[in-house]
Amino acid sequence: MAHQWTKQIATADVAGALSVTFTDPEDAVTRGTMAEYIQALTPGGAVTVTLDGGESQTITMQPGGSIPGRFVAITASACDLVVGTGPAPEPIAPDGTAVGTAITDAGNYFAATDVEGALQEVRADLAATTNGNGASLIGIEDVGTYFAATTVEGALQEIRADLAATTNGNGASLVGIEDAATLYTAANVEAALAEVKLLADAATPILKKTLTADHTTITAAAASEALNIGTALPANSRIVGVDMHTLTVFSGGTVGDFTVDVGTAGDVDALVDGADLFAAAVDGGPSAMPAGIRPNKLYAGGGQLIATFRCGSDDVGDASAGAVTIDVLYTVVA
Repeated sequence: MAHQWTKQIATADVAGALSVTFTDPEDAVTRGTMAEYIQALTPGGAVTVTLDGGESQTITMQPGGSIPGRFVAITASACDLVVGTGPAPEPIAPDGTAVGTAITDAGNYFAATDVEGALQEVRADLAATTNGNGASLIGIEDVGTYFAATTVEGALQEIRADLAATTNGNGASLVGIEDAATLYTAANVEAALAEVKLLADAATPILKKTLTADHTTITAAAASEALNIGTALPANSRIVGVDMHTLTVFSGGTVGDFTVDVGTAGDVDALVDGADLFAAAVDGGPSAMPAGIRPNKLYAGGGQLIATFRCGSDDVGDASAGAVTIDVLYTVVA
């Protein structure tokens, strides 16, 4: 005769050995365990276990009183239950997580008593930024013996200290470079910076002397007037080029022409010979700017550059409008 067992088993009801109290609806006898209940059956008898939701499973008593191992899947609100002759395994949560799977914790590392709780504690400790947690919990193998530290936290502190250090072999010396364009012989940042510094020190800078003149600074009652272009050139100055810009053409009085030469007192038009400051400007500069006979002259002994303004139709000082900026670029050679 089939017997009905309808008690739902919650997780707390199953711990270690299987021990569930229930009532046999056939004879109204309260049994202490499911094993006792099944063993009370004669060989060949059967128990139909009715689950919540109406599902049922039949367990048949075998000859000799043995009970076959059986997995009974109970509803999501209760844990699974193994029926068998041996001790029941630790209960497992119905959702397949580690809830309910006990841990031994011989070292007393956890407050939790199951795998799920222990995993949560591990995660919290690894995410923590408090001393002794986080990266302090993760050991390093350090096959190359690079660190005195034995944890990730300690190794990171050593790396930071070494990168911040200015001692030889530390700091930028520890940072490698890819150098995809093969610009350096160096393999680290420190050595690459040293190479850049050598190149910078060896480079010859381009320097400049400048004059900005207009009708208020050109005042001579004469056909010409010379004005200094910046301070004197140092020795071994090599002229790179001359540029004139920001031009407002000169006019006023009876001015019908206006030019400028650039050079020194000994050769006033060596660099520029008669740049036109009267005709309409082209791109902000003179419409014509003929080069002198030595536009890249070397002034071995230095010298003062001058701009000589000229007008053949009036005194240069009679112009009532006009302005120009003259840049002379040079470098100092060894």
